[in-house]
Amino acid sequence: MRSHKILNRFLYLSLILLCIILIDFYINFMPTYFVIVVVAYFFLSLAILTNKIIHKEHKKLVFPKIILLSIILVLGYANFYYKLSRDLAHAFKDGMILSAIDSVYFSITTFTTTGYGDIYPITNTAKMFVASEMILGYILSTIIMAAFVIRFIEADKG
Repeated sequence: MRSHKILNRFLYLSLILLCIILIDFYINFMPTYFVIVVVAYFFLSLAILTNKIIHKEHKKLVFPKIILLSIILVLGYANFYYKLSRDLAHAFKDGMILSAIDSVYFSITTFTTTGYGDIYPITNTAKMFVASEMILGYILSTIIMAAFVIRFIEADKG
């Protein structure tokens, strides 16, 4: 029963954070470095989720939690890129000011390490955050694969 309450808190907190990020795209009420809060939440959630996967307490809602965590991370970084392109001159290619769509697109291509090269960071601050998003994308991809492997091994055992 206790794990069910923790799960509900995780989902509610994740949805609240997601709503704050989405609203901030339009109202712009959070500071630029709000992404630090998003990344801290990501690491805390990732630690809890990884612990549950390792200890095989992942029977319910692991993949929805991972997807929700990925969406929060991508949109949190997108929000940061959106604000950074307005706050720092020439943070991105040719002094590009990113629209909300451009920042989400850039965040997705960075998170998945696709990187088409049409948008790229110029300043050290932008480079640092882009690199951190790439690393977190790798980490989350590894956890997703681990969860799949564990699920298939358990299904094979019967």
